[in-house]
Amino acid sequence: MKNDISYEEYMQFLRDRINYLMDKHDLSAYKLSLGLGNNQGYITKILNKKSNPSMKEFLKICEYFGVKPSYFFDCDVEHPEVVTEAIDKIKLLNEDDLQLTVLWINRFLN
Repeated sequence: MKNDISYEEYMQFLRDRINYLMDKHDLSAYKLSLGLGNNQGYITKILNKKSNPSMKEFLKICEYFGVKPSYFFDCDVEHPEVVTEAIDKIKLLNEDDLQLTVLWINRFLN
């Protein structure tokens, strides 16, 4: 299967998503860099296309914001941290409550 998204497009999406999450949490690149345990310019270099995060650092970014990596890259998920929280809680429901939750979701969507 051929992937329709190029490496450059993924990297731009990554930078855009980091920017979105920083804005949502009123966080500067400086504070995020230090919060991740890196030097003060770490995130700025990523946002300015001067470097890319390693897999370990990408996972640390996801963990910092409470976002699962799969939702981080899901273009259809506008608020990945909220979706992550909701799914984590849904997983704890018993079958009856889960079915009730699906009914409520369907009602909201209709």
